[in-house]
Amino acid sequence: AADFAHRTTDPSPPEMITRLGTKVGDCDEMRLRSGHRVGVDGPAARVPQTAAEARAMLLKETVRMPDEHAGAFKEGLAGLLNRWTALQLAITNEWGGAESVQKGEAMREELEDWFLRRRGGKYAEDLEELLVEILGDDFCVQCEDGSPREVAHIACAMFEQTAAGDYTTARDICAKPLPREHLERSRRVEEDRRWTAGAAGKNDESSDGGEGNGSEEEMMDADDLADGLAAAFNTGHGVGGVEGG
Repeated sequence: AADFAHRTTDPSPPEMITRLGTKVGDCDEMRLRSGHRVGVDGPAARVPQTAAEARAMLLKETVRMPDEHAGAFKEGLAGLLNRWTALQLAITNEWGGAESVQKGEAMREELEDWFLRRRGGKYAEDLEELLVEILGDDFCVQCEDGSPREVAHIACAMFEQTAAGDYTTARDICAKPLPREHLERSRRVEEDRRWTAGAAGKNDESSDGGEGNGSEEEMMDADDLADGLAAAFNTGHGVGGVEGG
């Protein structure tokens, strides 16, 4: 698995924070897989320098996703992940092992919870760290193309827009063509499904025919083969009457 360097800060938290689970302003703390505490040493702990910055931070803290818009956001988030080439390569090539597809689904569900159930601000910097950790822990992937940052910024912007009833970004993402890796994986899944269904159908047919019918068919096939060989050599006899030339 790839090693990732995580940001370190002064281990002594600010005075307003006494333990995990307390609040930083209006933002609940959250521990990532690495132990990094989002909301303490992340962007949520930054002190605003201007009134405009304070207003922007306050708006981020108060964004909530109405239930009527949650479905559109989930669809857009799934579309974004399906079009993330690095992730789809990891799933298609099973860099996370035989359960890579399941890990991809678990990642989508974890990100849905991060946006829709976690309290506090949805900061792209914190989401980027989470994406990097999931890729490293579950798929042994270290992205050097900057795609985790890009995905995080798009997802956070889409969350704010969708919460306001604007589905433009979600629709635009889902309208883009899927990468070749995702299409290849979908083709493999469909082929496996058809093969499994075909094998099950053949087993059902053979079990319905019974052992007696099967024996009769084998005997008839043997007789037909013998007659065919005899005719080919113009002997008029069965297999036993065939002589070498």
